[in-house]
Amino acid sequence: MLMAEQRSIRLHSRSTTIRLELPFWQALEDIAKNQTIKMSALIMRVDHECRTTQQQNLASCLRVFCLKHYGGAPIERHASQ
Repeated sequence: MLMAEQRSIRLHSRSTTIRLELPFWQALEDIAKNQTIKMSALIMRVDHECRTTQQQNLASCLRVFCLKHYGGAPIERHASQ
């Protein structure tokens, strides 16, 4: 079983807590680094897309974003690189 980690970030001038499994946090950090943006900016972008499609669960949107980014391949493989 993967361990989940909670992190607090600011979205739209409000503090929010997101709970994701560590490989997803690592994937988001890698994606942000590769795009030369802060992870908070990446999460804001995903949040915007999530709200545009009327999805309510940001954590789920972030997981789907990571999976789509890596073409559906297991996150652990990419996060450890």
